[in-house]
Amino acid sequence: MALDFNSSSETRSVVHLCSHIPNIFWVFKDIIFSLILVAIASIASPFVIVLNMLVIVAVKQKKQLQKCSSFLLVNLVTADLLIGAISMPLFAVVEILMVHQVSIEHICMLDAVHLHVLSIFPLSSISHLTFIAWERYVAVRKWRDYKVIVTQTLVKILAIIAWLVAIFTVVPLFVP
Repeated sequence: MALDFNSSSETRSVVHLCSHIPNIFWVFKDIIFSLILVAIASIASPFVIVLNMLVIVAVKQKKQLQKCSSFLLVNLVTADLLIGAISMPLFAVVEILMVHQVSIEHICMLDAVHLHVLSIFPLSSISHLTFIAWERYVAVRKWRDYKVIVTQTLVKILAIIAWLVAIFTVVPLFVP
């Protein structure tokens, strides 16, 4: 559903509402701004993918990088990689469909998926950053007991917790 609001003779706003997802709507004002966002996402996405893949490959190939802290780093990089590979392109597609005013119901569905992805991956990144900060704190403050406190098993459990916190925090927000 689209509602047309004329705030002045120069600017024109169109509000698009999703019929089956009432909390999703867009105020569509400026095509140029949307196209700039699409260009930025399209340019940034390959860089995000390639640079995060380089970190994963470096940790995988270099033996001295394969430590407990690196496991959390690889999980953080994976979340960021998924933002570049899924969230950014999905955002660009939704914006392009909005500019071309393709079927609003299809846009609603894609945007609902995008909002899930956009919420889960950054929250996972924040959780991983928190656990990395804790691990670094232990490494500095309790350096004598570090190997006893921070084990490979604990780091794997923390990585799983980071992903589960992200998923179980976001999913209930989108369930009607």
